[in-house]
Order: sequence, then structure tokens, then C-alpha cells
Amino acid sequence: PADIRLLAEVDEAYDGMSALATCAILRRQFEVHGDQRWPETWRAHHRDAGFAQGLAVSTDNAARHAPWPARMEGLDSGPVPTHRPEAFMAVQAEVRYLNDEWRDRVDVPRIGDRASRRANTTKHTVTIRDARPGLERGELNLETSCFTLLKMASAVRDFQDDAEVRAVYYPEIIALTKRVTGAAAVFITQHLIRTEDTRDFNKAYARFLHCDYSLDAPHAAARRVLQRQGERPEDYDGADFAWYNAWQPFDNTALKNPLALVDAASLAAGDMVDYQYTGFAEQAGQSSIAATLDRSSMPLRNPAHRFYYVSAMATDEVLFFTQLDTRRRGLGCPHTSFDDQTAPADAPPRRSIETRLVAVFPQPAS
Repeated sequence: PADIRLLAEVDEAYDGMSALATCAILRRQFEVHGDQRWPETWRAHHRDAGFAQGLAVSTDNAARHAPWPARMEGLDSGPVPTHRPEAFMAVQAEVRYLNDEWRDRVDVPRIGDRASRRANTTKHTVTIRDARPGLERGELNLETSCFTLLKMASAVRDFQDDAEVRAVYYPEIIALTKRVTGAAAVFITQHLIRTEDTRDFNKAYARFLHCDYSLDAPHAAARRVLQRQGERPEDYDGADFAWYNAWQPFDNTALKNPLALVDAASLAAGDMVDYQYTGFAEQAGQSSIAATLDRSSMPLRNPAHRFYYVSAMATDEVLFFTQLDTRRRGLGCPHTSFDDQTAPADAPPRRSIETRLVAVFPQPAS
């Protein structure tokens, strides 16, 4: 009876959502909160805070029209369609922007620890919308918004085992990137494991808006990447390059400290300013000037920026987003971790792997 009453509440709130999607939501709640507390948590968290948790995007149209048993089987690991009112798709949160004092300066800020982050950034409260409906409808995509959501269940058993990540995960991400973008070659430049451990600033959640590369001189950046990969830059004359990040939770569904993205279509000329990230160089005892020839970039505050996140991101989902592209100068997707105050207090910590890579697109043969 309690379950039936809860189904009635969900049906009323979602106004016409399919029984299949309703059951999938309840199933996810059961998995997250357990047998004893999930109905109460549902009411307290979802009705008041936005129905944000436990929903997923369907990327397989065939599954939607499959016979009932096949569709039910798909609920075990795959997402389902979402049909939520606009009022239930946003959270308010603070994000750190670069201070406006850097707008017209010739020199660039340097950030490499908490003190320099506080000195050069300011918190602003923004509205962060759930990207799932927009992704499902195709309104948000890699081409215009510079991000998309992909499905990939990795075979990695321990993401904190560096050797296993390089041996197993790297080939998975390379294959995924080629399939999604059509790239002829993909070079992985770095991966970062981020967990609840805040002792290392370089590995802690990134708490300020940034892109991982400067948006200027992308071909020069491509030459440096090729040289570091042991490639001859002259073999890639005429090619285009795109820098992407692949962000994926592991161990737990990402409820706390999710990733927020700025829709690249909402960026204006002059919003992005170069900065130097000095954290890795300082940790290695290197000169911050010598070790940061590769600049990164940060956005200045613009109220027109549109923010998105993916609610209850599962461990078989990958946020794939652009950081730099020689085909579209000045276009990237700023991102940051944020504290979602609507997440359950007892939700497990967010653990994620961020993989940075360069995709190569040769010029078509004439």
C-alpha cells in the first residue's frame, strides 16, 4: 500500500510519465537508499528539491519500442526517458569565477593552491539545470553546447590502479572518442582521479570554473602535444585537432559534488581569459614559469552563462566535452565541481576519472 501511494504521488508530479520510467526511478531510489528509508528520502529530497536524483537519459530508441520484457531488462543498466516539468530541473549553487580585475590585464593570474584560488576568484550563486531533458531532445549537444552524455561500462576493476587504467581504460576511451567524433587518431595526454580526499589540491575536486587549455593558438598547442607523444608534427600538416575531456564516476553514482558545465553557446567574446595552473609544477618543485608554457583559461562572470549538470550520473555514463578545437576558435566548455545542497546528506562520496585527450582530423583528400 505504501508503494502504491508513492506511485500515485510520482504519477501526479510527473503528469503523464510512463509507468516504465516511473518504475525505473523507484528502482534507482531503492538501490541508492535501501529498503527502509527510500520512500521518506524520496519525499524529502525529490518533491522539495527537484526530482533530480535517479533519472537517466534514453539514448537507444529501439529499446523504447521493444517488447516489455526486453525493456524491463534494459532497466538494469540502461537509462530511461525523462519527462519532467521545467520547475523540477534546477538547483542553486555557488561557483567560483575569475575576478573581474583580470579582464583587461596583460599579465595572467596563477592558481595552484587554495590560497591563490581564493585570491583570484569570487563565488557567485547561479542556477544549474539538469541537462538530461535537453540532451534527450537534442537541444544540448557536442556541436553547439560542446558537451554530450555517452554510455560506456568500463572493464576497469580498480580506477585507482594507474597501470590498469592505462592498460584497460585508455583503449576504451580512445575507441569511444573515435566512434563519437570520427577522429582518425586519438592521443591521451593525462588522466586525473578525484575523490573525497582533499589533501592534494591537484587531485581534489576542482572548485573553480576553468577550461584546461588556452583558447588561443591551438595549432601551436597541437604541435607540442604531438612532440610529447613522440610524433612528428610535420606528418600532421593540414590536420585539425580537438581537445576533449571524458568525465566518468566510478564506485558510486555521482550525487554529491557533481560536475557543472557552461553551455558554450552562452559564452560571449571576451568571456575567457588565460591563466596558469601551477599546482603540478609547484608540487614537483619546478619553476612555475618554466613549467606552465601551456596556459589554461577561465571565464569572467557573465549573467548570460547557462549552467548544466547531469543528475545522479551513473558509473556507466560519460560526460564528454570540448576544451579546444582548431575548427572553432575560441570555443570550449568551462566546468567546475559544485556542492549540490539537495543531495542526500548520507550519499556516498563522488569519485571520478577525468581523461584529457586530443583527437586528430586529417584534411580530406582532394
